[in-house]
Amino acid sequence: MSWKSVLTPSNLEELYLWIDKIPLSKPKKKIERDFADGVLVADIVRHEFPDMINMHNYVPSGSIGQKKVNWGILNKKVFERLGILIPENVINDVCNAKSGAIELVLFNLKSKINEGGEPRKAVPKQAKQAPKQKVLSPRQSLLSLSTIDTINERQSFLSQRTSPMDKPTFGDTAKLFSRLEYEELRQRCLIQQEEIQVLKVKMRRLEHVAQLKDVCIKELTATIKDCPHIKPVATVVNKTNKKK
Repeated sequence: MSWKSVLTPSNLEELYLWIDKIPLSKPKKKIERDFADGVLVADIVRHEFPDMINMHNYVPSGSIGQKKVNWGILNKKVFERLGILIPENVINDVCNAKSGAIELVLFNLKSKINEGGEPRKAVPKQAKQAPKQKVLSPRQSLLSLSTIDTINERQSFLSQRTSPMDKPTFGDTAKLFSRLEYEELRQRCLIQQEEIQVLKVKMRRLEHVAQLKDVCIKELTATIKDCPHIKPVATVVNKTNKKK
């Protein structure tokens, strides 16, 4: 599998026909931009291997950072199991919508799918068989408990003496949260920021309308003062009633 090869026109035509047969979550207009965030690529993998993909992990986005997050998840959780490893420079080209980059990725994916065979199963973290526990005597149990207490006390003492520079970094803390929760919070923040910007625009418009109303009121007041011959409507009505 080469990531530096150039696809021939026949390869591209075959690739485009293959993509057209797959139902995607959104219509494609320009392949470089539509596939840049990796969501439609996840659609293709889900169509071929439904159990491999959780679409909640892939957030549609126009930012380069979020695109790289999506492709990082695809590379680690999907393509690695398919025996494909996309180089970082190719991911950068795809995220930046470079011409020909996404076609090369999709062509390699198509070739791997056409080869047949099931993807490698993800190895569970606790796949090793737990060692058999030895039966301890009461004295050995007491000794082991005292040893555990001593270790816990030392760890507590060391954690208290740890300097601020030794605290977990943001990257270590972020690993405690699932990707889905992180992306949901991020999307909520973006939506709230957009709503705040819309409200600010509406406030500026209302302020402008209020200023225009004040100007109109001043102009009408000045016009009335400059025309003393205009009589109030109530006076004209009273005179008409008296004539009758």
